[in-house]
Amino acid sequence: MKMIREFQLNLSELSQSDRVLAAVSTGVDSMVMLQLLLSLPFQDRPQISVAYVNHQLRAASEQETDFIKSFCQQHHLPLFMTSWPRSQHPKHGIEAAARDFRYHFFAEVMRKQQINQLLTAHHRDDQVETFLLKLIRGGQLQQLKGIAAKRNFSLLPNSWILRPLLPFTKDQLRTFARQEKIEYFEDETNAELTVQRNRLRNRLIPELVTENPQFKEHIIDYQQQLGCLQAAIQPLLQQKLQLITIDQKVYSLASWQRQAKPWQQLLLKKILSIPRAKVVQQQQAEALQLLSNPNKPQGRISLGKNYFFFKEYNRFGIIYRQANSTTQPTNFHCSLEFGKWHRLDDGNQIGLFKWNPQLLQPHDQVFKLTTNLFFPLSVRHRKKGDRLLMTNGSQKVKKILIDHKIAQSQRNNLWLLTNNQDQPIWLIGVKHGHLSEAAVNGRIQYMIIFRNEVAL
Repeated sequence: MKMIREFQLNLSELSQSDRVLAAVSTGVDSMVMLQLLLSLPFQDRPQISVAYVNHQLRAASEQETDFIKSFCQQHHLPLFMTSWPRSQHPKHGIEAAARDFRYHFFAEVMRKQQINQLLTAHHRDDQVETFLLKLIRGGQLQQLKGIAAKRNFSLLPNSWILRPLLPFTKDQLRTFARQEKIEYFEDETNAELTVQRNRLRNRLIPELVTENPQFKEHIIDYQQQLGCLQAAIQPLLQQKLQLITIDQKVYSLASWQRQAKPWQQLLLKKILSIPRAKVVQQQQAEALQLLSNPNKPQGRISLGKNYFFFKEYNRFGIIYRQANSTTQPTNFHCSLEFGKWHRLDDGNQIGLFKWNPQLLQPHDQVFKLTTNLFFPLSVRHRKKGDRLLMTNGSQKVKKILIDHKIAQSQRNNLWLLTNNQDQPIWLIGVKHGHLSEAAVNGRIQYMIIFRNEVAL
C-alpha cells in the first residue's frame, strides 16, 4: 500500500541494528504507527520496544492496559509501562502535566535500555492544531514552523524524537486502521471542550474548513515556507552573531548598534533564546529598550531560573547566577613584605621591590615610589567611602570607576594599594595616586609590581 511505502521512506535512515522506543497510547494514531513498524521488511525493521503510560484519567484505562499487554505479548515486543498516580494530577494544566510525566518516563526507559530513538504518532492534523495553538498563545515566529519530523530529545543527550506519521492526515490513519482491521481505543476525553486543543479540533478547525476546504493544506504550506525562510536566514544570522561576540555569552554593544534595526532585533532574540529560562516578549522588549537607551550605561534584567540579561557600558549579554550567590568583595587583606611576591585570592601576584627595571615583564603593571615613609603597604578590595589620594586632595574611588566606565560586576574584584593609614594610593589597573606621580620628578627607589592578569 502507498501508506506503507511512504512510511518506510520516512524511516529509511533506520536499520535492523537500530533500537527504537514507540510511544503508544492505544489510540488510532499510535496503533497504526505500531502496525506500520511491524509491516516493515525484516531487513529494514529496527528493534522495536513499546512504552505505555496509564494516565488513570478515564474508566477504560485498565482495559487499554490489558489490551497493550496482550498485543505486545502476541507480537513479541518488549513493553515498558507505568501509571501516573492520581495524587500527582494537578487541578489545572493537566494536559501539560501529563505530557511532562509521559516524556520523563520515556527518557528513563531509553536511558536504562540504551535506546536513542523515540517514535511518536503525531500526524498532519496535529501540525495544524499546534500552529493555531502557538498563534493564539503568542511567542516566537519560529515556533509556527510546527512539529519537526526529527529533533533532539532534550531530556536525554544524544537521542532523537522521530515522527514518521507527520505526512498523513487523521482521516488517512483511520482509513488505514479500518482497512487493516487494526484494533484501537477511542479517547473520550478528546471530546471534552474544557481543553483548548479539543475546542480547536472539534469546533474552530471544522468551521474554517467549511470556509475553505483547503484550510489545513494552506497552514502546512505556510509552515513549510516559514521553515525555508528560517533555514536560509540562520547561517547569515550566525555570521552576524559571531561578528558581535566578545566572549561566551558576551557581546559588543557598538557592533550590535551598527547592525540594521531588523538585524538588531533578530540578534537579540537569538541571544535571549534560553530554553530553561523561557524568555517572554516583555523581557525581550525590556532588553531592547535597555540597549537602546544611551542614558543608562548599565542595567540588569532578570530572565528567570537565575539567568540575567546585562548591559555594562560597551558590553552586554547573559549571565547565570547561582541562588544565594553574592558579588560582594572578599575581606582579603595582604601586607606587602619587602622583596617578596604575594599571591592574591584571584591568582594574581603582587610584590614590593627595590627599583630594578630588569625585573619587569611586558604585561606587568608598576607603581613607583621615591620614599618608604608610607610603609607598610597593603593590598585589598575597595570599601565604601574609599578615596584615592591625589596631588590636590583626594578623589572618590566610585567616581573614578564611573568615569572610566568600569562595569558594576567588575568593581568589587579590583585591587587597591593602600598606605600605612589604609588610604588608597593606587587603584590597580585603573589609576595611580599622587605618590606615583611624584616619582616622575623624584629619584625612584621602590616599585610595586602587579603581575599575571590585567585587572580589567
